[in-house]
Amino acid sequence: MKLQLKFMVLLVAFFMAGFGLLLIQRNFEIQRTQQLLNSELSQRQKFFENTVNLKGSALKQLSNDYSFWDEMVNYVKTTNPDFAKNNLDTSLGTYNVDTYAVYRPDGSIVGENSSKEMKDLRLNRLSPDFFKRLSSNKEAHFYQKTSFGILEVRARDIVPSSDAEHKTKPQGFWVIGRLLQKDYINNISNLSQTNTSLEGSDMNPEATAVGDTIAFSTQLKDWDGSSVGMLKSTAKIPLINDLKKQYGKQIQLLGGLFVLIASFTLLAIYFYVLKPIKQISSTIDHQDTTYIDSLRHKKSEFGELAQTVQEFFDQKVVLADAEFRRNELDKLNKEKSSFLAVAAHELNGPVNNVKMFSEYLDFLIKSKKDDQEAIDKQVHRIEHQTVKINMLLNDLRAASTGQSEIVFNIRNFDFDAFFSEEIEEAGFGYKHKLNFTGSTGQTINSDPDRLGQVVSNLIRNAVKYSPDADHVDIRSKFQDGQIIIEIQDYGLGISEEDQKHIFERFFRSSAVTGAFPGLGLGLNISKRIVEGLGGKVWVQSTPGQGSTFLASIPLDSSSIVNPKKPAEETNTLNPEKTNK
Repeated sequence: MKLQLKFMVLLVAFFMAGFGLLLIQRNFEIQRTQQLLNSELSQRQKFFENTVNLKGSALKQLSNDYSFWDEMVNYVKTTNPDFAKNNLDTSLGTYNVDTYAVYRPDGSIVGENSSKEMKDLRLNRLSPDFFKRLSSNKEAHFYQKTSFGILEVRARDIVPSSDAEHKTKPQGFWVIGRLLQKDYINNISNLSQTNTSLEGSDMNPEATAVGDTIAFSTQLKDWDGSSVGMLKSTAKIPLINDLKKQYGKQIQLLGGLFVLIASFTLLAIYFYVLKPIKQISSTIDHQDTTYIDSLRHKKSEFGELAQTVQEFFDQKVVLADAEFRRNELDKLNKEKSSFLAVAAHELNGPVNNVKMFSEYLDFLIKSKKDDQEAIDKQVHRIEHQTVKINMLLNDLRAASTGQSEIVFNIRNFDFDAFFSEEIEEAGFGYKHKLNFTGSTGQTINSDPDRLGQVVSNLIRNAVKYSPDADHVDIRSKFQDGQIIIEIQDYGLGISEEDQKHIFERFFRSSAVTGAFPGLGLGLNISKRIVEGLGGKVWVQSTPGQGSTFLASIPLDSSSIVNPKKPAEETNTLNPEKTNK
């Protein structure tokens, strides 16, 4: 990374750190404000609950005072209307209660009444399960939903005056209720400093503290736990907005100071560091020392550095020429090595074949002089291999003059006859049996000598890498307007990863390196020949089960290959000099 870029990264990091600190400060202030808001929410909830309890204290006191009273026990037994009128009806106004009901121990009604304002109001009838629970718990506090609205209800078991702790068996039950009217809700709102409303039972209870507003709700439940309504309260906290404004001013002040300091720092770094670095960098990038003419005369570290750069460029001209010559020599040596490797690889096959065919011809002449057909056939084989050697020698001759690309000789020939002859000659020196099946019935316009190279290379590889097998299967067919050849061995196989590189020049799988000699050129050469003729070559393989190499060859390659010019992207002797 350039020094100038490093400074820029450092500056960016500095700005980011500064803004990060401001964000952290801002986040801290937001969290602090939220904590205050949450604390206010908790306090308001508790205060609201205390307010509701305070408002219900009269109702609770009435339910307790009238529950252990001998006259109340007698009323349950006698249903004396005068007692009810003089005591129970009077209590409605005294304690601000809207309705009451007295029940026998079996849950049947003894008497009930309502205030003058709510003369038709009655408590909802209670089930035997309720009275069973009340007998056990001694008291109950719940809410009922009526046509007049929601009632706050207090219930107590009735016992004699001597049983203030309600330890004896209930002699009846005393139930009273008070409507949660608008005045009641407004009074709670004023006392709790909230905006409280009575909502329906379909809402879920919640407690939130967002912005400058807190909201909470108190669910109103019937004796069996079912919801009959909800008291929802909200309140704005002015202090929160004041704190936010104060925090905002602090952030603006800190941000302004940071930007001011950072700007002065940036200007100083630019003029005293970045600008000289840029001048030196431009000199190096553009190979032009005029960028540092003014800087070289300054008495500073960068002035000395600029002078050193000037001296460097004065020497660079001499060094560049030497480097160029060295690179040219390296390039020539590399091309020579590649040239020799390919030439040796391709000549090896035909030369070995000539040797074997010559030895066999000598055998025929000495032992089977009368078998002229066999002798002629062997002579033809030698001539065929001589043609291949001559073709490769022409390639070498062309390469020596700088023309190292493949030259194709396109002509018509019977593919099946050509393929059979190539297989027969290829199998002459191998212990493996070459099983050939299939027929194309096609006459093609291509280069039989180059295709012969491909067939020889693929068969040689199949035999080489299946040492424990005794045969190789070879197939040909005509499909979708092209000839398909398949050469299948039952040897080592190729891993999925190695299949990606198998046609690369000099590539050899780690599974065969050392155990099987070779240069890693045969498949690369075959691929270049097939593709130069307009075809395609690929492999299918499973490790441990063998490999199948396939090639597709068009019927007419004359439109793809100009036999008088080198084919594009097909360089056998020096693939690095391929036309693009």
